[in-house]
Amino acid sequence: MVHLGATDTRVMDVPARHICDLYSNHFLGWVENNGGNLEVELVNRAAASSAVDGRSALLFVPGGVYPEARVQADALGVALLRFRARDGALEGVNVLGRRARTVGLPGG
Repeated sequence: MVHLGATDTRVMDVPARHICDLYSNHFLGWVENNGGNLEVELVNRAAASSAVDGRSALLFVPGGVYPEARVQADALGVALLRFRARDGALEGVNVLGRRARTVGLPGG
Protein backbone atom coordinates (compact mmCIF):
# COMPACT_ATOMS: atom_id res chain seq x y z
CA MET A 1 0.00 0.00 0.00
CA VAL A 2 2.93 2.34 0.70
CA HIS A 3 4.25 1.70 -2.83
CA LEU A 4 0.83 2.76 -4.18
CA GLY A 5 0.81 6.05 -2.25
CA ALA A 6 -0.71 5.23 1.15
CA THR A 7 2.41 6.33 3.02
CA ASP A 8 0.69 6.09 6.42
CA THR A 9 0.13 2.33 6.06
CA ARG A 10 0.62 0.18 9.16
CA VAL A 11 0.65 -3.57 9.73
CA MET A 12 -2.20 -4.74 11.95
CA ASP A 13 -1.24 -6.16 15.34
CA VAL A 14 -1.49 -9.94 15.52
CA PRO A 15 -4.60 -10.09 17.79
CA ALA A 16 -6.58 -7.92 15.34
CA ARG A 17 -5.53 -9.71 12.14
CA HIS A 18 -9.03 -11.15 11.74
CA ILE A 19 -10.11 -7.63 10.72
CA CYS A 20 -7.40 -6.91 8.13
CA ASP A 21 -3.64 -7.21 7.59
CA LEU A 22 -2.80 -3.60 6.71
CA TYR A 23 -4.49 -0.28 7.31
CA SER A 24 -4.09 3.42 6.57
CA ASN A 25 -6.30 6.47 6.99
CA HIS A 26 -8.19 5.66 3.78
CA PHE A 27 -7.65 1.93 3.12
CA LEU A 28 -7.88 -1.54 4.64
CA GLY A 29 -5.71 -4.22 3.06
CA TRP A 30 -5.71 -8.00 3.13
CA VAL A 31 -2.80 -10.17 1.99
CA GLU A 32 -4.01 -13.59 0.94
CA ASN A 33 -1.06 -16.01 0.97
CA ASN A 34 -3.02 -19.24 0.63
CA GLY A 35 -2.41 -21.32 -2.45
CA GLY A 36 -4.97 -21.45 -5.19
CA ASN A 37 -7.23 -18.83 -6.68
CA LEU A 38 -8.97 -16.06 -4.78
CA GLU A 39 -12.57 -16.98 -4.06
CA VAL A 40 -15.56 -14.69 -3.84
CA GLU A 41 -15.99 -15.22 -0.06
CA LEU A 42 -12.87 -13.23 0.78
CA VAL A 43 -13.97 -10.42 -1.55
CA ASN A 44 -17.34 -10.30 0.22
CA ARG A 45 -15.71 -10.29 3.67
CA ALA A 46 -13.30 -7.48 2.73
CA ALA A 47 -16.13 -5.43 1.21
CA ALA A 48 -18.31 -5.89 4.28
CA SER A 49 -15.51 -4.93 6.68
CA SER A 50 -14.54 -1.87 4.70
CA ALA A 51 -18.18 -0.77 4.34
CA VAL A 52 -18.65 -0.82 8.11
CA ASP A 53 -15.30 0.88 8.66
CA GLY A 54 -15.64 3.49 5.91
CA ARG A 55 -12.26 2.84 4.29
CA SER A 56 -11.66 1.33 0.84
CA ALA A 57 -10.66 -2.33 0.51
CA LEU A 58 -7.60 -3.74 -1.23
CA LEU A 59 -6.84 -7.45 -1.62
CA PHE A 60 -3.30 -8.59 -2.44
CA VAL A 61 -2.99 -12.12 -3.85
CA PRO A 62 0.00 -14.12 -5.12
CA GLY A 63 -2.00 -16.26 -7.53
CA GLY A 64 -5.07 -16.27 -9.67
CA VAL A 65 -8.54 -14.90 -9.12
CA TYR A 66 -11.72 -16.75 -10.01
CA PRO A 67 -13.82 -14.81 -12.54
CA GLU A 68 -16.72 -14.63 -10.06
CA ALA A 69 -14.42 -13.06 -7.47
CA ARG A 70 -13.21 -10.45 -9.97
CA VAL A 71 -16.76 -9.56 -11.01
CA GLN A 72 -17.84 -9.31 -7.37
CA ALA A 73 -14.80 -7.15 -6.51
CA ASP A 74 -15.69 -4.76 -9.33
CA ALA A 75 -19.31 -4.60 -8.16
CA LEU A 76 -18.36 -4.01 -4.50
CA GLY A 77 -15.47 -1.60 -5.09
CA VAL A 78 -12.64 -3.86 -3.91
CA ALA A 79 -9.25 -3.41 -5.59
CA LEU A 80 -7.49 -6.67 -6.48
CA LEU A 81 -3.72 -6.73 -6.91
CA ARG A 82 -1.44 -9.69 -7.71
CA PHE A 83 2.01 -9.59 -6.13
CA ARG A 84 5.23 -11.53 -6.51
CA ALA A 85 7.12 -11.56 -3.24
CA ARG A 86 10.29 -12.71 -5.00
CA ASP A 87 10.83 -9.46 -6.92
CA GLY A 88 8.14 -7.09 -5.61
CA ALA A 89 6.15 -7.04 -8.86
CA LEU A 90 2.59 -5.78 -8.49
CA GLU A 91 -0.18 -6.06 -11.08
CA GLY A 92 -3.77 -4.85 -11.01
CA VAL A 93 -6.21 -7.71 -11.50
CA ASN A 94 -9.48 -5.79 -11.78
CA VAL A 95 -10.49 -2.25 -12.73
CA LEU A 96 -9.71 -0.71 -9.32
CA GLY A 97 -6.51 -2.73 -8.97
CA ARG A 98 -5.25 -1.56 -12.37
CA ARG A 99 -6.15 2.04 -11.50
CA ALA A 100 -4.31 1.79 -8.17
CA ARG A 101 -1.28 0.35 -9.96
CA THR A 102 -1.34 2.97 -12.71
CA VAL A 103 -2.18 6.21 -10.88
CA GLY A 104 -1.83 5.27 -7.20
CA LEU A 105 -4.32 5.29 -4.38
CA PRO A 106 -6.57 8.36 -4.20
CA GLY A 107 -6.14 10.27 -0.98
CA GLY A 108 -3.30 7.96 -0.03
